[in-house]
Amino acid sequence: MGQPNNLVGHYECKLDAKGRLALPSALLKQLTASDQGLFVLNRQVFQPCMVMYPKSAWDTRMEKVGKLNRFVEANDRFLRQFMANATPIEPDGANRILLPKRLCEFANIDREVLIVSMVSDFEIWDPKTYQEMEQKQDRNEFLRLSELTMGDHPTNE
Repeated sequence: MGQPNNLVGHYECKLDAKGRLALPSALLKQLTASDQGLFVLNRQVFQPCMVMYPKSAWDTRMEKVGKLNRFVEANDRFLRQFMANATPIEPDGANRILLPKRLCEFANIDREVLIVSMVSDFEIWDPKTYQEMEQKQDRNEFLRLSELTMGDHPTNE
C-alpha cells in the first residue's frame, strides 16, 4: 500500500488551446518519481470538480474499493458511478495532461484552472466555482468541523 505524499499547494493555471494542463513544477517536485508518470482523473464525489490521483494514491484507494461486496446493491451502484469516469492520464514530455471533456464539463472547466492539494491527491477546479463554494462556507461551520474531525474525540484516534 502506498503512503500519502502529504501534498500541499494551491496552483492557478490555464489550459492551452488543445485543452492540456501543464502540471506546475512545484506540484511535481512533491511527488515520488514513480508518481510523476501516471495519474488517474475522476469526479470528486461531493463537489463539482475533478480529483487527480497520483498512481500510488489511486492504488491505495482501489485497495479499499476492491473489497466492496458487489452483491450489496449500494456497493454495486457506487462502484459503477465511481469507476465510470476514472481515466488514466500520462503526462507528455512537457508535463502536460489532457483533461477529458466529460470531466471538464462536470467541473465547469473552460480555460482557467485551480489545483488544490488534498494531502495525497489534488482537486482540479474552475476558479469561479471554487470561489463561490468558499464564499458559501460559514466560518463557524469550519470551526465546528475542525473540532469534530481534528479534536480529541474517540472516533478520531
